[in-house]
Amino acid sequence: MTISPLPEIRPFQSPEHLPFRYGDGPGGILMIHGFGGTPAELRGLGERLVQAGWHTRALLLPGFGPDIVNLDQRHPQEWYAAVQAEWQALQAQHNPCVLLGFSMGAAIALNLESLLKPSRLILAAPFWHIPAWIASFLPVMRWITPRVRPFRKANFADLRVRQFFEKLMPGIDLDDPAVQNYVRTELFIPLKLINEIARMGKNAYHHARSVNTPTLIIQGNQDNVVSPAATRRLAQRLPAPLTVYREIPGAHDFLPKSYGYPSDDFREHLNQVHLDPVTSAILDWLPPVHSDHLYPVPNTTLANVE
Repeated sequence: MTISPLPEIRPFQSPEHLPFRYGDGPGGILMIHGFGGTPAELRGLGERLVQAGWHTRALLLPGFGPDIVNLDQRHPQEWYAAVQAEWQALQAQHNPCVLLGFSMGAAIALNLESLLKPSRLILAAPFWHIPAWIASFLPVMRWITPRVRPFRKANFADLRVRQFFEKLMPGIDLDDPAVQNYVRTELFIPLKLINEIARMGKNAYHHARSVNTPTLIIQGNQDNVVSPAATRRLAQRLPAPLTVYREIPGAHDFLPKSYGYPSDDFREHLNQVHLDPVTSAILDWLPPVHSDHLYPVPNTTLANVE
């Protein structure tokens, strides 16, 4: 999605969207967010895995977060390069190292598996497939219209729409006709990038057959973005002895929400409830690691990852 850089509407400005590094455990997990997402969607999972003794971190892919105004100028190769750089930094300080991708991030992880050689691979709601009827139109549509405006017919009375934009741009006034017109006409996704992401997913699917890493796939059974049927098809391509597939209740946004690690609210939450299904599935599958600190002090949230 690309957003014209109007001064009154600035997306993804809150700190939750910045990269993070949590904990000082011996083993490390690098997490990759999805299309249109940021590290915010991975913070809750990162917090919980730290509690089990892991070091967790998530980068912000080029062209996302506050930089989404430049998304149409980005290319998947830049995302690969950013992940490789962060992976090298992780390996320099932690062992074993696990690679985790969510949605489009899972396609990136699959494409990089043979190069990075992680100890283990986790694919959460792994994107690899654009429905065939849509994919068949993409080459033609690119010549007719170079941009797709996904909110052209947005219903601003819909609570889900309002919650989405409040998260994207806190404080946005969706009752202002000028803002509504801006959202409908100026927010767009370049078709060129959609074609490149479709190609990236296709390459991930082809590579799946040659994966040599123990892999866990987690899929929500009510996901209408990445369908369970598509994920089961991907799982069947991965080497059976190395692959574990877990289908759990939930939609595409099934990752646990953040409670602000290591705040008192976060500690209280973990003391009162059982682990969510995603975290439980991961910890049941990962080898145990140990940390000397129950609540290790995290590194400062990073504005830029070196």
